[in-house]
Amino acid sequence: MDRCSFTGSVGDSLLDLAIYFKVDQLHITNTRIKADVEFNGRVNEDVKLLDNRIEGMVDLTLFRFPETDTRFPFQQFNQASFVMWEKEDGSRITAEDFAKDTEGKKEYFYYWMATFKRLYDVYRKRADLESANICYQKMKELEILYLSKKPTRTFQDGMRLWMNRTMGFYTDHATNPAKALFISFLIILGFSGLYMFFPSDWDKESKSRLINEFKRLREPDAGNVQTRSLWTNFLISVANAFTLSLNAFVTLGFGNIPTSGLARYF
Repeated sequence: MDRCSFTGSVGDSLLDLAIYFKVDQLHITNTRIKADVEFNGRVNEDVKLLDNRIEGMVDLTLFRFPETDTRFPFQQFNQASFVMWEKEDGSRITAEDFAKDTEGKKEYFYYWMATFKRLYDVYRKRADLESANICYQKMKELEILYLSKKPTRTFQDGMRLWMNRTMGFYTDHATNPAKALFISFLIILGFSGLYMFFPSDWDKESKSRLINEFKRLREPDAGNVQTRSLWTNFLISVANAFTLSLNAFVTLGFGNIPTSGLARYF
């Protein structure tokens, strides 16, 4: 199936599109699906879902694909939400429904996790790290939802929830080291601003010199030399505050660094 379009709605709801199959090959490319779609069946040899745009709700829990020869980039589902269809009445179990009743719908949590895990393993085997990372983030977000709505949490559950939220904020669950470096830099920069206004053994002189230079600048005979001296002391104070913040961040504490002069910045 190539360059097709499935769109439509009934009132405020999208149309249902159920794709049932038991084939050796399944190829869907360059297709827009603006419908609630269910992939239900088994593919024995080759799956190729490429360059599609899938909107609406998607159920992949009964989609059985081969571990090899599966090309199925996860980015195609950026505008979709994952659900599980109830076969008796056709209703959809969404993540929001699951959050309201985690105990009654615990089985859906394991179905979803198993589906994401199968996709994640395929992406890793094909070295599609971008899809693997997005899929892993979905797994961790679902775990956070499950733990946060769990009626009775153990201490271990609470620690897992806290660590998952922290790692999600800091590194996108260990999938985005650049984000961790950027946030670390902001933390160091923020504490640098704090250390600018407090004396320390690291910087005993620059702050007092800065205050004196500022007082002299207000005198009638202050000139350009005084202004340059003020800016020089200000930059030295900023460098000292940043270096102290960096030292505190990358070590076990402030420490006591005996070096002096330019050596302490290295």
